[in-house]
Amino acid sequence: MKDQNFVTIGGRVTHAPGIYSTSNQGFLLSFSIANHSNYPAGNSKPLFLEVKVADASGRAKLEAFAQRLPVGRKVCIHNGELQMKEYEQGDGERKRSFHLFCRLDQIWLHDLPAKHDKPESES
Repeated sequence: MKDQNFVTIGGRVTHAPGIYSTSNQGFLLSFSIANHSNYPAGNSKPLFLEVKVADASGRAKLEAFAQRLPVGRKVCIHNGELQMKEYEQGDGERKRSFHLFCRLDQIWLHDLPAKHDKPESES
């Protein structure tokens, strides 16, 4: 029996999304988010997650969604599946990366930050 692997996490987009063709899942939308946690207190290191969204129906839907993901936009992924990948760099150092797999309907977009005009100078 497999354990349940459902994650809900929010963060801000850290790089422009890309769309890739895969051999078994059609197209894949990929972007990353940074999650800043308040635990433990005083720890200011963000957790970086690669978000992968598969859609076998076509590239157009993923491209339209990707345009709504500018760097800095806050998103929340509900019930994604978390996976960890370990790899070795050329210098022999072991590294880990975290990937969150989800569907488009599991991503909630927060409002874009309002652009503020420069304050008017007092006359």
